Amino acid sequence: MKVDLKCFAGLAEEKGCGYEKSATVEMPAGATVGMMMHEKQIPDKAVRIVFVNGKITHEGHVLHEGDRVALAPAIGGM
Repeated sequence: MKVDLKCFAGLAEEKGCGYEKSATVEMPAGATVGMMMHEKQIPDKAVRIVFVNGKITHEGHVLHEGDRVALAPAIGGM
């Protein structure tokens, strides 16, 4: 399945997924946000907030075809 991934702040700079344009990521059916982060080599500690389709969720969230995932690091005291 294909999902869209956006990363913000330092994650965008370091991990090759931007905040201006999402990257399409191919994942197997039943994959979670955490599995996608592992695939993209994004450490758990680097992510403070996970959004799927505009709603805050967690790394265990099961992804579906066409989901839009956004990852934000801890910045500014978050």
